[in-house]
Amino acid sequence: MEQVVYGDVLFIINFSMDFLSLYVTAKFIHLRLRLVPAIAAAAIGAVYGVAAVILDGNELISFFISAAVSILMCYIALGKHLLLRHTLIFYAVSLGLGGCMTALYSLAERISGKRIWNGTETLSETSSNMLPPTVTIPIAAISVVLSLIFNRITSKRRNTSENSVNIKFEDKNVTLSALTDSGNLLTEPISGSPVILTEYKKISCLLPQELTPFFESGDISNLTSVPTPYAVKVRMIPASGIGGDKMLLGFMPDEVTIGQIKKKACVAVLNDGRSFDSSDALVPSSLLE
Repeated sequence: MEQVVYGDVLFIINFSMDFLSLYVTAKFIHLRLRLVPAIAAAAIGAVYGVAAVILDGNELISFFISAAVSILMCYIALGKHLLLRHTLIFYAVSLGLGGCMTALYSLAERISGKRIWNGTETLSETSSNMLPPTVTIPIAAISVVLSLIFNRITSKRRNTSENSVNIKFEDKNVTLSALTDSGNLLTEPISGSPVILTEYKKISCLLPQELTPFFESGDISNLTSVPTPYAVKVRMIPASGIGGDKMLLGFMPDEVTIGQIKKKACVAVLNDGRSFDSSDALVPSSLLE
């Protein structure tokens, strides 16, 4: 039985699913997804998806090629840090989204009494019992728009829980907008102080020149060379999460003020592209009690 493959439709479907999977994966691991690399990665995945259907070959070889393409996509979109972990998360997200889409397709077919056209149909099958692309593509476009609107609404809701945090170190201070996170349970091992998470670029103006190389690189292997006056201020903070276990580099500021109340806290500095939506930092809810 001869099969017709509509490459353009398959490309659009695969591109949309790959891009959405990368977006959700980035959200899970708290990375800022860069648009151009993400589009390039999704396009590579979509091209491979079309080629895999057209060039149907050995299943074992196809499996290894698929794995290599997924790793390449994650490398382009998410970076090389914890690449294998991120690829596994990407696979899990893709499977979850694929299952959701299958369920939605089945529901739509039951309600309409017609099958959804997916870009590959045998010539012997008639199109009279099938929802055409003029219906399915607008539905997909509407779904994307609704997803963007939902993301914008939830982002605004999260922003209402922001607090102003002023951090002072020596004779400098910086004020950050901080998002409260009840899931941030990190503590500094020596003092037991709660940990505020922020990006290096948000805090770089606060750090003295002697500490800049250490926090800019995030390398904890050469902390023995930290100048003596600052050695007692620098901290290593163990952290674990969906992205794996790691040690964060931080420091004990001279003063932390949230609102008008002074708090004792450690500041962990990230330089791996992680984002906190529109905020500058992530504050544990324990600091607001």
